Amino acid sequence: MLLSALPGFSEAFLIAFARVGALMLALPGLGERTLPARPRLLLALFVTLLVLPGVRDSLTGARAPALGIVLQEVLLGLAIGTCGRMTVAALEMAGSFIATTIGLSFAQALDPAQGQQAEIVARFLRMFGVVLIFAGDLHHQALAGIVHSYQTLPVGAVLPVGDFAELFITISSGAIRAALDIAAPLLVFGFVFNAGLGLCARLAPQIQIFFLAMPVSVVLGLAALALLIGAMGLRFQEFAREIFTLILPAGL
Repeated sequence: MLLSALPGFSEAFLIAFARVGALMLALPGLGERTLPARPRLLLALFVTLLVLPGVRDSLTGARAPALGIVLQEVLLGLAIGTCGRMTVAALEMAGSFIATTIGLSFAQALDPAQGQQAEIVARFLRMFGVVLIFAGDLHHQALAGIVHSYQTLPVGAVLPVGDFAELFITISSGAIRAALDIAAPLLVFGFVFNAGLGLCARLAPQIQIFFLAMPVSVVLGLAALALLIGAMGLRFQEFAREIFTLILPAGL
């Protein structure tokens, strides 16, 4: 590389890194907070170097102040990555539903640590979802979709704010629907179990049946979760693939 090309290369790299870095910061799997910051930064720099040769012509053709373009690219990357993160948000929502159904949320009233035990199911399902993203090669689709995003959303173009708002509403409603689908077996179990407890309480009102049956509800609920985790994973992969194809339509 000639030294005379360095300023143009640096500007193109900065613009590309603004979108790629912000997108990878928000994407599930690649941008998890549990990962150290330095490896995530190095991964974003490496992906930017891989993406730059294929999109450099569109970067150098932009006609706008460099600072404005960088800020616009950061917002664009965060918007796309946030839509992708709604996939694991669906699992966290399902975990909260399950914890409430099987009785783990009762710890919020008794636990001095503000019921952090009730978040165990949501955290476990979030980690499970990240594993499924890598197992299903969805991270490859995300990386390929980064290059494709420069064709659908070129640098310097006006941000489609209305389209992003409509997309976010669609993905949010889909996440709620997927969370209910994933947690549906445990919700049915909780309804039947609590209905039975209510009947027993009517037959024997002198016994505190709900307090006595709470450990049974937790044990049976966790056992049902262990038996149904495979079906939940398949439903999550279907939803995640649909969302990744919607926001990063590039194929493998």
